[in-house]
Amino acid sequence: MESKNKARHKYNFSFKLKVIKFAEEKGKHAAAKFFNVDRKRVCLPGQLLLISDV
Repeated sequence: MESKNKARHKYNFSFKLKVIKFAEEKGKHAAAKFFNVDRKRVCLPGQLLLISDV
């Protein structure tokens, strides 16, 4: 059976801030696509996590 797990990435704080700023202006889906991250990892301020490292 072939494993389809993607490697986990840790994002530094400055990258997270860039993604959040972009997401506030253009939306979560656009930010995820632009920065090549899973859209489930993009959260706006006021939510529990900014971008989780999980």
